[in-house]
Amino acid sequence: MATKKLYISDSLDGASMDLISQFLSMGGHAVFIWSSYLLVFIVLVTFIILSYRRLRKRLDELAEFEKIGSGEKIEEKI
Repeated sequence: MATKKLYISDSLDGASMDLISQFLSMGGHAVFIWSSYLLVFIVLVTFIILSYRRLRKRLDELAEFEKIGSGEKIEEKI
């Protein structure tokens, strides 16, 4: 008995593709909705990057203060 290979396209008939198309078009408001999602994504990524940079800066400052407290000589940044 021969077995038939199943592909994703076999399970996506015309009705399923129509539902996916309707979802992606969002009732004609897709441009506004998807651009809003993109904007939120960009803002969140920006906040993550800025927070990480601020954390690294604060950790460097903390390391400097710990060196001062221990009496080690510190190089001045110009």
